[in-house]
Amino acid sequence: MACNLTVGRNEPCKESIGGLAGVYFLNFTTGSFTKNGSGEVTAFPSGSTVYYYQLKGTSAYTETVTTSRENGTTFFSQALTLNLKKLTNDMTTQLKLLAYGRPVAIIWTTNGEALVAGLTKGCDVTGG
Repeated sequence: MACNLTVGRNEPCKESIGGLAGVYFLNFTTGSFTKNGSGEVTAFPSGSTVYYYQLKGTSAYTETVTTSRENGTTFFSQALTLNLKKLTNDMTTQLKLLAYGRPVAIIWTTNGEALVAGLTKGCDVTGG
C-alpha cells in the first residue's frame, strides 16, 4: 500500500452549519454494502431495514486517529453521543436492542453529508 499523499487542501469558506440532523441505524449483517470507486457507500445489503432517529441539540460525532510508531499501526475510534429526549418505555426497549446488537450507524449532518460508523464490524453501544 502506498503511503504518499495524493491531494492538497485549501482553507474552505465559512459556509458550513455545524451539528447533526439525525442518525440512521440498521442491524449489522454479514451482507455487503455497495460502494463506488471512491469507497462511498451507495447501497445497503439486500433486505436491510433502516431506522431514523431525528436529533436536535447537543448530539455530537467525533473521530479520533491514533498512531503507534512502535507498532507501525494506525486506527480510528468513532464516538457518537446522542441526546434523546422524552424516552418512553418503547424507546427504552429499542435502546436496549441497540446496546445488545452491533448496529451500523449512518450519521446525517446538518450540511447534508452522511458518515458511516461500524460498517465492517458494527458499533458497540454504551449509555448513561
